[in-house]
Amino acid sequence: VRSCQMITVPSEWVANDIVEAFEIQRSKVAVVPFGSTNLFPKDHCNAADVRAKYRLDRPFFFYPSRTYPHKNHRFLLEAFRPVADQADLVLTGPSWFRDRSVSDAARQLGLSGKVRHLGMVSRAELAGLYQAAAALVYPTRFEGFGAPVLEAMSMHCPVIASNVTAIPEVAGDAAVLLDPGDLEGWTEMMEKLLSDEDLRQLLIGKGDARAGDFSWERSARLQLDAYRIAAGQ
Repeated sequence: VRSCQMITVPSEWVANDIVEAFEIQRSKVAVVPFGSTNLFPKDHCNAADVRAKYRLDRPFFFYPSRTYPHKNHRFLLEAFRPVADQADLVLTGPSWFRDRSVSDAARQLGLSGKVRHLGMVSRAELAGLYQAAAALVYPTRFEGFGAPVLEAMSMHCPVIASNVTAIPEVAGDAAVLLDPGDLEGWTEMMEKLLSDEDLRQLLIGKGDARAGDFSWERSARLQLDAYRIAAGQ
């Protein structure tokens, strides 16, 4: 970090974290956020496709994430339990050794059959899952950007996410942001999104607008600017 001419990161939060951790000048760090377009194949699956393939007959909340500890899966299971009679919880992500502990926790909480782990899915299917979900639930405790928040918004999926690290910067006012330890708050908001269609539509509309703020053209310009600065131009 100290020997670099310029460093590019995806969020202001990461930029400030690096400056504080390594005691470097803020001017050495350029923020280049991700874009929201072309995240999925143009011929991606639709909601009906994924519902049929995975037999998702009930409303469901969606969490695409490997089971790293900071992703907070156990917390999500506990928050979801009171709404399990109304909806399912669908998980995706690459296999990892902690998958077993998550499935064990689901069984201990009486959620067998209510929590589905689909494993690694294609980008085409991922798009359809966002479109079919009642909401993205994203209770992670640490993110340098939080790409699933932007992915969900681009696919017209309401978002409930943590209010920590870089997530508020990405979500703006287009998501419901909650403390990743607020069990009652997460349960209440999941229940509300199952019953309040006006709120769902409000979040979808705000998400569409927010996703439009993130373009790859802007990302490219910012990255090129960083290269020029590093090259002394």
